Amino acid sequence: RESSVPLRSLEAKAHASGSIAEVFFGTLEDGTDVAVKCLRPGVKALLEADLGWLLRLSSWAQQFETVRLLGFRKAAEDFVEHVQMQTDFEIEASHLRRFRENF
Repeated sequence: RESSVPLRSLEAKAHASGSIAEVFFGTLEDGTDVAVKCLRPGVKALLEADLGWLLRLSSWAQQFETVRLLGFRKAAEDFVEHVQMQTDFEIEASHLRRFRENF
C-alpha cells in the first residue's frame, strides 16, 4: 500500500503479528530506523460490522430488567469505544509520544 511516509526500506516479513495488526521494521529516507504498524486488510470493516451487531444486541436486550440492571448497554458502548481506539494508530502514536516524553 502507498504511504506518505518517506521509507527507504521496509522488511517484507512481519516482526510481530496480532489478530488485528502486524509490525514491520523499516528505515526512513533519512536513515532513522522505525517500526511500522499495519492494520490487517479488511479488519476494520469486520470489526465495525461486529461492533454494530453488539450494539444492536445490547439495545434489544434493554427490554429485560436484569440486563438493564447489569448495565450491559453501557458495557457494550465502552467496549466498542476501546476497540475503535485500538484500531486508530494516530491515537496510539499520541500515547507513545506522551509516554516517551514522560519517561
